[in-house]
Amino acid sequence: MALSYKDYIADGQTKDFAIPFKFLNSSHIKVYVAGKEVSCSINNNVVSLSSPPAANVVVRVKRETPLHERAVDFDDGAILSEAVLDMANEQLFYVAQEVLDYSEGLLKMREDGHFSAINRRIRNVANPVENNDAVNLGYMQSQYIPAARTEANRAEAERIATGAIRNEAAAIRDNTGVIHNQTVVVKKQTEQIKNQAEQHRNTANAHKEKAIAEANKATSEANRAHGEANRAKGYVDQYKPEIKGAWTFDDYVQWPSLGYGKGHGSIYNDGLYHKCLMIHGNDSKVAGEFRVGMWNHVTVYGSLYITGELYVKDKPAYHRGNIHISTGNPSGGANGHIWFKYS
Repeated sequence: MALSYKDYIADGQTKDFAIPFKFLNSSHIKVYVAGKEVSCSINNNVVSLSSPPAANVVVRVKRETPLHERAVDFDDGAILSEAVLDMANEQLFYVAQEVLDYSEGLLKMREDGHFSAINRRIRNVANPVENNDAVNLGYMQSQYIPAARTEANRAEAERIATGAIRNEAAAIRDNTGVIHNQTVVVKKQTEQIKNQAEQHRNTANAHKEKAIAEANKATSEANRAHGEANRAKGYVDQYKPEIKGAWTFDDYVQWPSLGYGKGHGSIYNDGLYHKCLMIHGNDSKVAGEFRVGMWNHVTVYGSLYITGELYVKDKPAYHRGNIHISTGNPSGGANGHIWFKYS
């Protein structure tokens, strides 16, 4: 408890405050409102202000006993009364109290070796220079707080960037899963294509083997046909009819009004039933006639066949009906042609 001052918390209405301690002179009483000295009047140990201080501010009523002069100056031979002695001692006593109160308000080292501000503000602290200097509020607000805010903003930006990276990583992870699934599908499709290709290859090999077999078969058939042809030629040479005398076919035998065709002949022998001379003459589109021209005399052993195209009334017809053979030339020629007449 202070001995030389009293603090009040203003309520916004009161302007009179009691002086709870003794003083030598009213001029030694000072009043401070929110740390600033204000004028007052003193009456019966009560200070009165001109107006009530604002609510919740500190009003300090304080005694400040002067030390620059003594309250009592003793003279030789003067009477030493109780009042005079008390005044001289009270000055020293009040000063001692004020010094004690002042020292109690100072930063003092406590028993634990640390200073205590006694829950009071420390004013007029200079800006720090070294790492262990105290920091005032202004320096904190102008230096540390902006730097801390910048660092906080940087941390927030990094947090947002980290979140974006995390989201991108999650998206990449999801995309990787999709790609993995697609890869599995492609792998399965590749396996299917591989299996299909293997099947096609096997089928192609089978077709190849079949084609080789067919080719071998065709070669065998060709060889057999060649053998048959050689055998037939042998039969022809063996059974061909005897032809006496020289003979030939006239090429392009012309008739005055019947047109012409190229004549030729061949020997036919199937080795079984037919053995004959086949004569092919010119085509005449006169109904019912087919002419073959021959030079000299020819004797044919076996049957005589007429082949070629025959038209009867401008309609195609086969060789059928009776055949009339004449050694005369129906056209009056001198070569003795054979004339076949269909009826």
